[in-house]
Order: sequence, then structure tokens, then C-alpha cells
Amino acid sequence: MLQATWQNGDPGQLNEAIDLLTQTLAATPTNHPNRAGRLSNLGAALRARFGRVGEMADLDAAIVAGRDAITATPTGHPNRAGYLSNLGLALQARFERVGEIADLDAAIIAGRDAITATPTGHPNRARRPRGGRRARAGRGCGGVSPGCWRSCQSTPPATITPGTTRPRRPCWTGRSARPPPRSAPSSTPAA
Repeated sequence: MLQATWQNGDPGQLNEAIDLLTQTLAATPTNHPNRAGRLSNLGAALRARFGRVGEMADLDAAIVAGRDAITATPTGHPNRAGYLSNLGLALQARFERVGEIADLDAAIIAGRDAITATPTGHPNRARRPRGGRRARAGRGCGGVSPGCWRSCQSTPPATITPGTTRPRRPCWTGRSARPPPRSAPSSTPAA
């Protein structure tokens, strides 16, 4: 049901999925082997709803569920990397919304830990946030000059096509982190 909800974007189905996950967790014993996965799924669903509705309580609950999932998962567990990745994404979303540097630091750590927990050659390793690269994009960004954008976000994501600019977004200082305008190539030949 959760997968179908992400694919079709129906908010009613997302709310229903969150309700079902919450009820399932309430009925799941603390030491149950599937508890961590259910917590992580709930966290991902809450983060998705935050993305659609913008309710901070959803994002805060997603982070609590993600942290609980990590706590319930032993080091070396095959799903730990995915749980860490989900937690890192929720922490990064909260940083982007609130600007709390501790959230960004925790997102970077979760991203690095997710990579460490993913074996080399695993098909999901390429999908992990490279040591928190996306989260690190805002770390240390002063947003005070075009050079700031270059130092923090030197690798634009694949979704940005060459020649276009990245959408305006806040950086951790509260200023705007936007790429510098591209200069037009000169039409006069060099002498």
C-alpha cells in the first residue's frame, strides 16, 4: 500500500497508510524482528506527508521513528543502511525547513553511516547520499557570494540540465544559495 501511495500521490491513501503503520506498530512488541522496518517505513511515510502538507509535526515524528528504527537495528543488519538513509533524509528536510545546524550535522553522519553500512558492489550503494553529499551542500555555505555556491554545490544534481539554474533555496545562514548566472559566450572570435 505504501509503495502504491508513493506512485500515485493520493493524500488520502498516504494518510491511510500512516494510520495502518501506526496501528501495526502499536501491536508490534518492542523486541519483534520487524519493528525496526515498520518504524522506518512510518518515518518515510511521515516525511512524504510533510513534503506534501508541510506539517512540522510529521517531520518531527518521522525523525523520532527513524531514530527508534536505528536503535532497534543491530550494527551489521542488512537493512540498517536503508534505515540510516531514511533518517538522514528526514533530518536534512528539517534542516532545510528550520535551519538548525545540528540537524544538518546529524544528516551528514547518517548519510556517511549509511554508506559504511552498505557493502561495496551492492546495487543500493550508488543510491546512498555519498557521505551526506546532498546534506553537505548546505554545510559551511555562507550564501554571501556566487563563489559560495560553487564551493558548496560544485556538482549540480542530474536533474538540473546544463545551461539552466538551480531553483532558489535557503542556505543555512538564511540567505539564498543560488548559482551564479552563466555568462554568455562571446560571439567575436579571439584574435
